Amino acid sequence: MTKDELKKILAEKDVVKKAYLFGFYVGLYGHIDWSGWVAEIKEAIFREAEERRMYEDVKEAYIRGKQDGRERREEFLQKGLMKEREVEVRRKKIKKISSEAPLTDILSTPKILEQPKISKLPAVLKDVNFLRLPRVIRRR
Repeated sequence: MTKDELKKILAEKDVVKKAYLFGFYVGLYGHIDWSGWVAEIKEAIFREAEERRMYEDVKEAYIRGKQDGRERREEFLQKGLMKEREVEVRRKKIKKISSEAPLTDILSTPKILEQPKISKLPAVLKDVNFLRLPRVIRRR
């Protein structure tokens, strides 16, 4: 969407539709909705909704639009990299792999529970020779 399309969204008379379209825009382009110009526009839409006593409907429309925009963004990204049929095949494959997680990964001991390296004996002390007398003192 260009700035002209954003202006068309903001010129919309119906507050609920405006909230949905703006949420879709935010979700599609991955904008952060709690800072900057996006937050200002969102607050203006919500203020207008409060004046018309439609706050809950507008809030739901914004959230639904944002979610739909995110989903559309994901589709665009996937279609840009692969053909449409391959996208579906890949989704099914990912679901199958994720549902069959190997038990070895789940049952292995977490690294945090392993003995720390600092508490292990140094290599010098592991050798039995450190218990002998030095060569100078030993008999020949």
